[in-house]
Amino acid sequence: MLRELKAADKTPKKQKYNATKTEVDGIVFASQKEAAKYQELKLQKRAGIIQDFRIQVQYIVQDAFKAGRQKIRAIAYIADFEVDELDGSLTVIDTKGYRTPVYMMKKKMFMKRYPHIRFVEE
Repeated sequence: MLRELKAADKTPKKQKYNATKTEVDGIVFASQKEAAKYQELKLQKRAGIIQDFRIQVQYIVQDAFKAGRQKIRAIAYIADFEVDELDGSLTVIDTKGYRTPVYMMKKKMFMKRYPHIRFVEE
């Protein structure tokens, strides 16, 4: 009976940080802000302001390792966008609405490991 009640209740689940999932060009973004940035980058590419961009690019900020017999997994930071600038440099863009302690830690690790990549928060 409880399953039937849950199945009947189809109200949308509230997102953890009040972000609204948004679909653009068949891609589902975690927030409207991220979707808007995607559309902006598409326009910048078409206008020749940037060379190219990619979404959800993973960077390893700490390699996997072994501690005795225990295997410790790598820690990854996933950038919302990676942009190829006209001068050949890379820029990472993160469109966070709420900066969690885990995000702040991964950002610091990213900046230490990849000092040659410009990091932008929007």
